[in-house]
Amino acid sequence: MTLDLERIIRFSVVADEQSFTRAAIRLQTDQPWLSRQIRQLEEQLDFLLLNRTTRTVDLTEEGKAFLPYAHELADVAERVRGMAESLKRGRQSQIRIGISPTTFWVEARHQIMAFFAEKHPDAELETVSAQTPQLLTELARRNVEVVIGAPSDGDKEFDRLLLHRSAPSMLVPREHVLASRDTLSMADMKGCVIGTTLRSTNPAAFDRLYQPFFDAGMSARAVIEGRVAMPFYAHRERFFILSYRGGKTEYGSALDYVRIKISDAPVNSEMWAYRNRSNNSELGRKFWAIARRHSKQSVLEPGHPAT
Repeated sequence: MTLDLERIIRFSVVADEQSFTRAAIRLQTDQPWLSRQIRQLEEQLDFLLLNRTTRTVDLTEEGKAFLPYAHELADVAERVRGMAESLKRGRQSQIRIGISPTTFWVEARHQIMAFFAEKHPDAELETVSAQTPQLLTELARRNVEVVIGAPSDGDKEFDRLLLHRSAPSMLVPREHVLASRDTLSMADMKGCVIGTTLRSTNPAAFDRLYQPFFDAGMSARAVIEGRVAMPFYAHRERFFILSYRGGKTEYGSALDYVRIKISDAPVNSEMWAYRNRSNNSELGRKFWAIARRHSKQSVLEPGHPAT
């Protein structure tokens, strides 16, 4: 039996989405064509994979048995594409770096990028922006050479360099009774509300940064738009904001907030560089060597804002 591997991969997307419409959008194709592709795959297999109605798409028993193998094939195909792109970039003096947007304040990141550009002016350096978990998936698939981001689930599968570590302070509304304190303890903030990002964007980083404050009795105000929207909601609702940024460069003063050090905070903010443990391109190895140099210099740099 000869099977069309691309059709199998398309079937896995339809099964995951449980909708031809959503799968067609994800695959950037039109729905009737995609439906015909799955029909043709079923003809090749000589059994049905999907039960179709006007409103739902469900797996048949054969489809349920077939799906894990389709997922495995899709994953292998993506890794093969990533490796091919990596080899192509190496041949063409290109390198792709994954950058978490939460690292914009980490001075080591800017130093590494600038130093690499200076030392290798002929190299084409492309950056990809996403949250750390998504970037580490791309790293495993070899769609990027190096990732600079926060701690994340599964990050110990890669080579790692610590680029930044800093202790937190709390931004407190100026009118709050605690705003006159020189320092705060975790117990002082029991019953207060702290602004957070969504846990789903990076569960490991979220738990590491915020769980100690929940354990101390603070409650969460999740800002679904992320830290970029935190000043807007904080101005209206006057909740506390966790900060790892020193000096006057953050938005605390603009919001009429005061920055207060936390005397017994059990957690630090960390930012890391990640790479695969083998088969890195020549440019990737050179970038990593520069990152390693800055890792030794930058771990104790002044603090900046939480992810």
